[in-house]
Amino acid sequence: MMGNRLLEILAREKITAYRVAKDLGIDRGQLSRFLNGKVNISLNLMEQVADYLGYDLLLVKRKSPGKGESDGNNLQARKGVLDQILP
Repeated sequence: MMGNRLLEILAREKITAYRVAKDLGIDRGQLSRFLNGKVNISLNLMEQVADYLGYDLLLVKRKSPGKGESDGNNLQARKGVLDQILP
């Protein structure tokens, strides 16, 4: 989940979610729900948070599932890619 990754980045950067929300003027509850995996946030908001933290968002074209592959296999492959590109 992206919320979990963001929590890891906040811890590594020693910045609280409260500080991010306050400095960016965003709803603390919405950010908290995102970090806890309860809601999604817009790409625009994610870009703002990434920029605030000094990170770039990277979009990677995923491999389309081959014949006989299920979406579950493709999800695992995508998770592996995200783990590699997000330190």
